[in-house]
Amino acid sequence: MNNKNKKVFLIAGIMAMSIIILLTLALEAYLIYRAMKNDEKLIPAQEINQDEATLDKNAAKPEIPNNLDVNKAEEKKDESTNDISNNNETLKSAGITNIKKKDLYDSSQTETISFDSAKFIIYPLENITGTEQEEGYFEAYQDINLIYSSDKLYKISNIFSFDYNTGTYIIATAYSGGAHCCFTQYIFYQDEKEKLTLVREMATNNTAISPDSFLVKNGNLYLSIMDDRFSYFYTSYASSYSYNQFYQLNKNNIALNNEPFKEDFIKEAKRCELDLSTINPSDIYSLEDWFPTLICKITNYWHAGDQDKAWDNFNDYFSKFKASENPSVVRQEMENILQAEY
Repeated sequence: MNNKNKKVFLIAGIMAMSIIILLTLALEAYLIYRAMKNDEKLIPAQEINQDEATLDKNAAKPEIPNNLDVNKAEEKKDESTNDISNNNETLKSAGITNIKKKDLYDSSQTETISFDSAKFIIYPLENITGTEQEEGYFEAYQDINLIYSSDKLYKISNIFSFDYNTGTYIIATAYSGGAHCCFTQYIFYQDEKEKLTLVREMATNNTAISPDSFLVKNGNLYLSIMDDRFSYFYTSYASSYSYNQFYQLNKNNIALNNEPFKEDFIKEAKRCELDLSTINPSDIYSLEDWFPTLICKITNYWHAGDQDKAWDNFNDYFSKFKASENPSVVRQEMENILQAEY
Protein backbone atom coordinates (compact mmCIF):
# COMPACT_ATOMS: atom_id res chain seq x y z
CA MET A 1 0.00 0.00 0.00
CA ASN A 2 1.44 3.34 -1.11
CA ASN A 3 1.47 6.50 0.99
CA LYS A 4 -1.54 7.93 -0.85
CA ASN A 5 -3.72 4.96 0.09
CA LYS A 6 -2.51 5.08 3.72
CA LYS A 7 -3.62 8.71 3.99
CA VAL A 8 -7.07 7.83 2.57
CA PHE A 9 -7.58 5.04 5.14
CA LEU A 10 -6.38 7.30 7.97
CA ILE A 11 -8.79 10.08 7.02
CA ALA A 12 -11.64 7.56 6.69
CA GLY A 13 -10.86 6.16 10.16
CA ILE A 14 -10.83 9.63 11.71
CA MET A 15 -14.16 10.47 10.08
CA ALA A 16 -15.70 7.22 11.34
CA MET A 17 -14.55 7.91 14.90
CA SER A 18 -15.92 11.46 14.70
CA ILE A 19 -19.31 10.16 13.55
CA ILE A 20 -19.42 7.70 16.48
CA ILE A 21 -18.55 10.47 18.96
CA LEU A 22 -21.20 12.76 17.50
CA LEU A 23 -23.84 10.01 17.67
CA THR A 24 -22.90 9.32 21.33
CA LEU A 25 -23.19 13.01 22.23
CA ALA A 26 -26.52 13.24 20.45
CA LEU A 27 -27.85 10.23 22.35
CA GLU A 28 -26.76 11.71 25.70
CA ALA A 29 -28.34 15.05 24.79
CA TYR A 30 -31.59 13.28 23.91
CA LEU A 31 -31.64 11.38 27.23
CA ILE A 32 -31.02 14.57 29.18
CA TYR A 33 -33.83 16.29 27.27
CA ARG A 34 -36.23 13.43 28.10
CA ALA A 35 -35.25 13.54 31.76
CA MET A 36 -35.80 17.31 31.95
CA LYS A 37 -39.12 16.98 30.18
CA ASN A 38 -40.31 14.51 32.83
CA ASP A 39 -39.11 16.76 35.66
CA GLU A 40 -36.49 14.23 36.63
CA LYS A 41 -33.19 15.35 38.10
CA LEU A 42 -30.17 13.25 37.23
CA ILE A 43 -27.93 12.96 40.30
CA PRO A 44 -24.84 10.73 40.37
CA ALA A 45 -25.17 7.84 42.82
CA GLN A 46 -22.12 9.02 44.73
CA GLU A 47 -23.75 12.41 45.37
CA ILE A 48 -26.98 10.74 46.54
CA ASN A 49 -25.09 8.60 49.02
CA GLN A 50 -23.22 11.62 50.31
CA ASP A 51 -26.47 13.54 50.81
CA GLU A 52 -28.05 10.63 52.70
CA ALA A 53 -25.00 10.26 54.90
CA THR A 54 -25.11 13.96 55.70
CA LEU A 55 -28.80 13.79 56.58
CA ASP A 56 -28.28 10.71 58.80
CA LYS A 57 -25.43 12.39 60.60
CA ASN A 58 -27.43 15.55 61.20
CA ALA A 59 -30.42 13.55 62.41
CA ALA A 60 -28.31 11.55 64.83
CA LYS A 61 -26.66 14.58 66.42
CA PRO A 62 -28.99 17.57 66.40
CA GLU A 63 -27.64 20.96 67.35
CA ILE A 64 -28.49 21.43 71.03
CA PRO A 65 -27.54 24.28 73.37
CA ASN A 66 -25.29 23.19 76.21
CA ASN A 67 -23.92 24.48 79.52
CA LEU A 68 -27.00 26.36 80.69
CA ASP A 69 -26.43 28.15 84.01
CA VAL A 70 -28.54 26.53 86.77
CA ASN A 71 -27.92 29.56 88.98
CA LYS A 72 -29.79 31.93 86.72
CA ALA A 73 -33.07 32.93 88.33
CA GLU A 74 -34.58 33.92 85.00
CA GLU A 75 -35.86 30.85 83.15
CA LYS A 76 -34.85 30.25 79.57
CA LYS A 77 -36.99 28.40 77.10
CA ASP A 78 -35.79 24.80 77.12
CA GLU A 79 -34.51 23.87 73.65
CA SER A 80 -32.71 20.71 74.73
CA THR A 81 -35.73 18.42 74.63
CA ASN A 82 -38.09 17.57 71.79
CA ASP A 83 -41.85 17.67 72.30
CA ILE A 84 -43.14 14.35 70.99
CA SER A 85 -46.53 14.25 72.69
CA ASN A 86 -48.36 14.92 69.43
CA ASN A 87 -46.82 11.77 67.97
CA ASN A 88 -48.33 9.46 70.56
CA GLU A 89 -52.08 9.87 70.58
CA THR A 90 -52.57 6.67 72.61
CA LEU A 91 -50.61 8.03 75.57
CA LYS A 92 -52.15 11.44 75.15
CA SER A 93 -55.70 10.07 75.25
CA ALA A 94 -54.82 8.18 78.44
CA GLY A 95 -53.81 11.39 80.19
CA ILE A 96 -50.04 11.16 79.59
CA THR A 97 -49.18 14.45 77.91
CA ASN A 98 -46.40 16.91 77.14
CA ILE A 99 -43.86 14.16 76.48
CA LYS A 100 -40.31 15.40 75.94
CA LYS A 101 -37.24 13.29 75.26
CA LYS A 102 -33.55 14.03 74.75
CA ASP A 103 -31.07 11.42 73.54
CA LEU A 104 -27.50 12.05 74.63
CA TYR A 105 -25.04 11.06 71.93
CA ASP A 106 -21.96 13.00 72.95
CA SER A 107 -20.39 12.03 76.29
CA SER A 108 -17.47 14.42 75.96
CA GLN A 109 -19.12 17.59 77.21
CA THR A 110 -21.30 18.81 80.06
CA GLU A 111 -24.98 19.17 79.19
CA THR A 112 -27.78 20.81 81.15
CA ILE A 113 -31.38 19.83 80.47
CA SER A 114 -34.26 21.88 81.91
CA PHE A 115 -37.76 20.82 82.89
CA ASP A 116 -39.39 23.96 84.28
CA SER A 117 -37.57 24.61 87.58
CA ALA A 118 -35.88 21.17 87.53
CA LYS A 119 -32.46 20.98 85.92
CA PHE A 120 -30.27 17.99 85.21
CA ILE A 121 -26.54 18.43 84.64
CA ILE A 122 -24.86 15.54 82.82
CA TYR A 123 -21.12 15.52 83.40
CA PRO A 124 -18.76 14.06 80.76
CA LEU A 125 -16.84 10.82 80.96
CA GLU A 126 -13.38 11.03 82.50
CA ASN A 127 -10.62 8.46 82.65
CA ILE A 128 -10.19 6.76 86.01
CA THR A 129 -6.59 6.92 87.19
CA GLY A 130 -4.70 3.70 86.55
CA THR A 131 -7.42 2.11 84.40
CA GLU A 132 -8.85 2.31 80.89
CA GLN A 133 -12.34 2.83 82.32
CA GLU A 134 -14.31 6.05 81.87
CA GLU A 135 -17.02 7.30 84.20
CA GLY A 136 -19.26 10.33 84.54
CA TYR A 137 -22.20 11.29 86.73
CA PHE A 138 -25.23 13.56 86.86
CA GLU A 139 -26.86 15.99 89.26
CA ALA A 140 -30.51 17.00 89.68
CA TYR A 141 -31.39 20.51 90.87
CA GLN A 142 -34.55 22.22 92.05
CA ASP A 143 -33.81 25.77 91.02
CA ILE A 144 -30.34 26.23 92.58
CA ASN A 145 -30.75 23.51 95.24
CA LEU A 146 -29.01 20.18 94.68
CA ILE A 147 -31.60 17.38 95.05
CA TYR A 148 -29.60 14.37 93.93
CA SER A 149 -26.06 13.50 92.83
CA SER A 150 -25.51 10.08 91.27
CA ASP A 151 -22.66 7.70 91.90
CA LYS A 152 -20.09 7.30 89.15
CA LEU A 153 -21.65 5.73 86.07
CA TYR A 154 -20.65 5.04 82.49
CA LYS A 155 -23.22 7.06 80.61
CA ILE A 156 -26.64 8.72 80.71
CA SER A 157 -28.08 7.62 77.36
CA ASN A 158 -31.30 9.64 77.45
CA ILE A 159 -33.65 11.62 79.66
CA PHE A 160 -37.38 12.19 79.14
CA SER A 161 -40.39 13.62 80.92
CA PHE A 162 -44.17 13.59 80.73
CA ASP A 163 -47.09 15.14 82.58
CA TYR A 164 -49.70 13.04 84.33
CA ASN A 165 -52.52 14.49 86.42
CA THR A 166 -51.01 17.44 88.31
CA GLY A 167 -47.35 16.37 88.25
CA THR A 168 -44.43 15.62 85.99
CA TYR A 169 -42.31 12.46 85.84
CA ILE A 170 -38.69 12.78 84.73
CA ILE A 171 -36.68 9.64 83.95
CA ALA A 172 -32.95 9.47 83.28
CA THR A 173 -31.54 6.24 81.83
CA ALA A 174 -27.97 5.16 82.62
CA TYR A 175 -26.20 2.57 80.48
CA SER A 176 -23.22 0.50 81.64
CA GLY A 177 -21.81 -0.12 78.14
CA GLY A 178 -22.20 -3.92 78.23
CA ALA A 179 -23.54 -6.04 75.37
CA HIS A 180 -26.50 -7.48 77.30
CA CYS A 181 -26.36 -5.38 80.42
CA CYS A 182 -27.10 -3.08 82.09
CA PHE A 183 -29.54 -0.17 82.43
CA THR A 184 -30.49 1.81 85.52
CA GLN A 185 -33.52 4.13 85.62
CA TYR A 186 -33.61 7.22 87.81
CA ILE A 187 -37.27 8.12 88.25
CA PHE A 188 -38.04 11.63 89.54
CA TYR A 189 -41.38 13.26 90.31
CA GLN A 190 -42.12 16.98 90.25
CA ASP A 191 -45.40 17.91 91.97
CA GLU A 192 -47.77 20.77 91.21
CA LYS A 193 -45.62 23.08 93.35
CA GLU A 194 -42.59 22.00 91.26
CA LYS A 195 -41.00 20.20 94.20
CA LEU A 196 -38.59 17.60 92.78
CA THR A 197 -38.00 14.24 94.49
CA LEU A 198 -36.24 11.01 93.51
CA VAL A 199 -38.89 8.28 93.46
CA ARG A 200 -36.57 5.35 92.85
CA GLU A 201 -33.23 4.28 91.44
CA MET A 202 -34.20 1.15 89.54
CA ALA A 203 -31.88 -1.46 88.00
CA THR A 204 -33.58 -2.97 84.94
CA ASN A 205 -30.83 -5.21 83.58
CA ASN A 206 -31.13 -5.27 79.77
CA THR A 207 -34.21 -3.05 79.61
CA ALA A 208 -34.18 0.66 78.85
CA ILE A 209 -37.56 2.29 79.40
CA SER A 210 -39.16 4.95 77.19
CA PRO A 211 -42.41 6.94 77.19
CA ASP A 212 -44.06 3.92 75.56
CA SER A 213 -43.25 1.88 78.69
CA PHE A 214 -46.02 3.72 80.56
CA LEU A 215 -49.72 2.99 80.38
CA VAL A 216 -52.91 3.88 82.20
CA LYS A 217 -55.37 1.21 83.37
CA ASN A 218 -58.46 1.75 85.54
CA GLY A 219 -57.35 5.33 86.11
CA ASN A 220 -53.92 4.35 87.47
CA LEU A 221 -50.47 4.91 85.95
CA TYR A 222 -48.23 1.87 85.40
CA LEU A 223 -44.68 1.28 84.23
CA SER A 224 -44.25 -1.88 82.16
CA ILE A 225 -40.75 -3.35 82.40
CA MET A 226 -39.38 -6.39 80.58
CA ASP A 227 -38.17 -8.92 83.15
CA ASP A 228 -35.26 -10.96 81.80
CA ARG A 229 -34.33 -12.82 84.98
CA PHE A 230 -34.25 -16.10 83.07
CA SER A 231 -31.50 -14.96 80.71
CA TYR A 232 -29.02 -17.79 80.05
CA PHE A 233 -31.06 -20.18 82.22
CA TYR A 234 -30.15 -23.50 80.51
CA THR A 235 -30.34 -21.66 77.15
CA SER A 236 -28.49 -19.10 75.10
CA TYR A 237 -29.29 -15.43 75.57
CA ALA A 238 -31.14 -15.31 72.22
CA SER A 239 -33.45 -18.16 73.28
CA SER A 240 -34.06 -16.90 76.82
CA TYR A 241 -37.63 -16.15 77.83
CA SER A 242 -38.53 -12.69 79.13
CA TYR A 243 -41.84 -11.15 80.13
CA ASN A 244 -43.35 -7.90 81.40
CA GLN A 245 -44.01 -6.90 85.00
CA PHE A 246 -46.00 -3.85 86.04
CA TYR A 247 -45.19 -1.14 88.59
CA GLN A 248 -47.87 1.27 89.75
CA LEU A 249 -46.86 4.90 90.18
CA ASN A 250 -48.66 7.26 92.52
CA LYS A 251 -46.88 10.60 92.58
CA ASN A 252 -43.61 9.94 94.45
CA ASN A 253 -44.38 6.26 95.18
CA ILE A 254 -43.79 3.20 92.98
CA ALA A 255 -44.65 -0.43 93.78
CA LEU A 256 -44.92 -3.74 91.91
CA ASN A 257 -48.58 -4.50 91.17
CA ASN A 258 -49.36 -7.23 88.62
CA GLU A 259 -52.89 -7.89 89.90
CA PRO A 260 -54.71 -5.65 87.38
CA PHE A 261 -52.98 -7.60 84.58
CA LYS A 262 -53.86 -11.08 85.85
CA GLU A 263 -55.93 -11.94 82.78
CA ASP A 264 -53.04 -10.98 80.52
CA PHE A 265 -50.72 -13.36 82.38
CA ILE A 266 -53.27 -16.19 82.16
CA LYS A 267 -53.78 -15.62 78.42
CA GLU A 268 -50.03 -15.81 77.80
CA ALA A 269 -49.67 -18.91 79.98
CA LYS A 270 -52.43 -20.72 78.05
CA ARG A 271 -50.80 -19.81 74.75
CA CYS A 272 -47.49 -21.31 75.84
CA GLU A 273 -49.24 -24.35 77.30
CA LEU A 274 -50.90 -24.96 73.94
CA ASP A 275 -47.54 -24.55 72.15
CA LEU A 276 -46.01 -27.19 74.44
CA SER A 277 -48.76 -29.65 73.53
CA THR A 278 -48.09 -29.25 69.81
CA ILE A 279 -44.31 -29.74 69.91
CA ASN A 280 -43.31 -33.08 68.40
CA PRO A 281 -40.60 -34.82 70.49
CA SER A 282 -38.99 -36.06 67.28
CA ASP A 283 -38.37 -32.44 66.29
CA ILE A 284 -36.42 -31.71 69.47
CA TYR A 285 -32.67 -31.31 69.09
CA SER A 286 -31.84 -29.46 72.28
CA LEU A 287 -33.35 -28.00 75.44
CA GLU A 288 -33.76 -24.66 73.67
CA ASP A 289 -36.42 -26.15 71.38
CA TRP A 290 -38.97 -26.44 74.20
CA PHE A 291 -37.67 -25.24 77.58
CA PRO A 292 -38.23 -21.46 77.04
CA THR A 293 -41.87 -22.27 76.24
CA LEU A 294 -42.17 -24.19 79.53
CA ILE A 295 -40.66 -21.21 81.37
CA CYS A 296 -43.31 -19.04 79.70
CA LYS A 297 -46.13 -21.28 80.98
CA ILE A 298 -44.76 -21.46 84.52
CA THR A 299 -43.85 -17.79 84.84
CA ASN A 300 -47.19 -16.44 83.67
CA TYR A 301 -49.30 -18.79 85.79
CA TRP A 302 -47.03 -17.92 88.72
CA HIS A 303 -47.62 -14.18 88.34
CA ALA A 304 -51.34 -14.82 87.86
CA GLY A 305 -51.31 -16.42 91.31
CA ASP A 306 -52.01 -20.00 90.20
CA GLN A 307 -49.12 -22.05 91.61
CA ASP A 308 -50.77 -25.41 90.87
CA LYS A 309 -51.14 -24.74 87.14
CA ALA A 310 -47.65 -23.25 87.02
CA TRP A 311 -46.01 -26.54 88.03
CA ASP A 312 -48.60 -28.90 86.58
CA ASN A 313 -46.97 -31.75 84.59
CA PHE A 314 -43.54 -30.22 85.13
CA ASN A 315 -41.69 -33.57 85.39
CA ASP A 316 -43.69 -35.02 82.49
CA TYR A 317 -42.26 -32.47 80.07
CA PHE A 318 -38.73 -33.59 80.90
CA SER A 319 -39.74 -37.18 80.21
CA LYS A 320 -41.61 -36.29 77.02
CA PHE A 321 -38.67 -34.45 75.52
CA LYS A 322 -36.06 -36.87 76.93
CA ALA A 323 -34.18 -34.15 78.79
CA SER A 324 -31.08 -35.21 80.73
CA GLU A 325 -31.50 -32.48 83.37
CA ASN A 326 -32.92 -33.40 86.78
CA PRO A 327 -36.41 -31.81 86.91
CA SER A 328 -36.37 -31.52 90.72
CA VAL A 329 -33.14 -29.51 90.62
CA VAL A 330 -34.39 -27.32 87.77
CA ARG A 331 -37.68 -26.63 89.56
CA GLN A 332 -35.92 -25.53 92.74
CA GLU A 333 -33.68 -23.22 90.73
CA MET A 334 -36.69 -21.72 88.99
CA GLU A 335 -38.52 -21.15 92.26
CA ASN A 336 -35.50 -19.34 93.66
CA ILE A 337 -35.33 -17.13 90.57
CA LEU A 338 -39.05 -16.33 90.64
CA GLN A 339 -38.98 -15.44 94.34
CA ALA A 340 -35.99 -13.12 93.99
CA GLU A 341 -36.59 -9.39 93.81
CA TYR A 342 -35.95 -8.08 90.31
